[in-house]
Formats: sequence, C-alpha cells, structure tokens
Amino acid sequence: MTQLLPREQRSEIDLPAMLKGIRILKPGEDLKDETEIALAVNETMAYVYKFKPDRTLRSLAEIISKDDRIDFVAWKEDEWIHAMQGSTYKELQYKEKGSLIDRYKQAWTVKLDAEVLDLQLNAQTRTLDYGQYPDVLARLSGALNSHKGQFLVVTTKPGYELADRSSPTHEGDGGHGSIRHMESLVPLIIVGTNEKPPHLRMVDLKAYLLDLLANHNQKAK
Repeated sequence: MTQLLPREQRSEIDLPAMLKGIRILKPGEDLKDETEIALAVNETMAYVYKFKPDRTLRSLAEIISKDDRIDFVAWKEDEWIHAMQGSTYKELQYKEKGSLIDRYKQAWTVKLDAEVLDLQLNAQTRTLDYGQYPDVLARLSGALNSHKGQFLVVTTKPGYELADRSSPTHEGDGGHGSIRHMESLVPLIIVGTNEKPPHLRMVDLKAYLLDLLANHNQKAK
C-alpha cells in the first residue's frame, strides 16, 4: 500500500483524457469493429489492450509516457520485454536467459538503460540486483505472459493512481497495484519452526511449506 496525494496535487491520472481521440471501450459496452483499445485499471497500475494492427504498442506507450506522473510503461515484443520510463522516454529491454544472474538464480539478458527499472548490473561478476522494484524482471515478465493479447502494463509514481471513466478514486488515502517495494513487501510471521524460506517471495512459499510437512511426517514415523 502507498500513500496517495490529495486531489489538488493531481493525484488522479485520467487515462481516457490522456488517450483522447482513440476509440476506447466503454464500461458495459460490447467490443465493436471501431474499438481500438480497452482499459483495465487497478489503482496504481493498469492494463491497456490494443485491438487494431495499425496502432503499435510503442506508439501507445509514448503517448502515456508523456505524463510525468507515470512511472513506466511495459510491453512485450516477441521474446523481449520493453520498459519505457515516464516523462524521460528512457528505455530498458530484457529477456529470460543470459549471462546476468540475480539473487534468485534467475538468468537474464538486459539492454539499454538499467535505470528505468532501478537495476544494478555488475559486468565483472555477471550479477544483477534490484532496487525499488523487488524481483521486477520475473514479476513483470509474469504479468506480460499471464494471458493472451497485445497489451501494455502501466504503473504510476508514488502518490498517484490511474482512472477510467467509472473507476473509484482514493485521493489522500491508500493505493496499490504497482510493482514498487512499498506495494510489494508485506510482513510474514512464522511460528512453530526455526526453518526459513530460501527467499522472501510468495512463489517460494509452496516449496517451503511442503518441505515443512515432509520433515514433520518423517519425524512422526
């Protein structure tokens, strides 16, 4: 959860107004031949779906990235994931597998500006570490490969939230949805064992819990 700014500080980012002139699917409306995009907004992030071949994901990303309240816009082209920084248009590209290894033993190839996703790259040790966005390469890749279609992932800077025509807004309250550490990290309390998960990620908990059960069953025999 992150603290949102009050309304007078432009906390609400009106996506339909930003994309003026583009045919956007309205809430409750059926998809029509002239529909160009659809929005799926979740407070500090959104999916922007593209339906027309004559409008590229990059062109939509460039429109959205003009706003200085946008953190970054990401999309997938073939095996590469692109992330464009809001207001600067700096870009990072990456894909799975490569010579850079992160703390979770995941391998990556990274090109262009690592600053976009706050990555620390060490060419000598061939390692990669994360800053403001925990495990961002795997999580962003997961979002962009989670379902079919051509779409953008849009995230806001702290204090701001995205809105569609009928979206509830939360000026001055809390918001969630982005991939920054303030909206990603939560407490974890473990009792009854001294064993710890290998890494503090949700995806590691299944194996950790299964190991606990296996060890318990062995001791019970």
